[in-house]
Amino acid sequence: MALQKLFDLTGKVALITGGSKGLGKAMARGFAEAGADIFISSRHEDELRAALDEILAGTSRRGKYAVADMAKR
Repeated sequence: MALQKLFDLTGKVALITGGSKGLGKAMARGFAEAGADIFISSRHEDELRAALDEILAGTSRRGKYAVADMAKR
């Protein structure tokens, strides 16, 4: 089975908390490259738009973001 088909996330949406930098941003990019649309969150609103643009660059995927502190219910 081809690796691309094994990890095909077309039609799925990935929610990544802490997605504006570091490992979260890298994982979001990997999900986008595998075909998933992306929803990232972070406590840092000023970083989210730029991070989402970088994550989606060169893919045909869609994405959104929200400011959220996951330590607070």
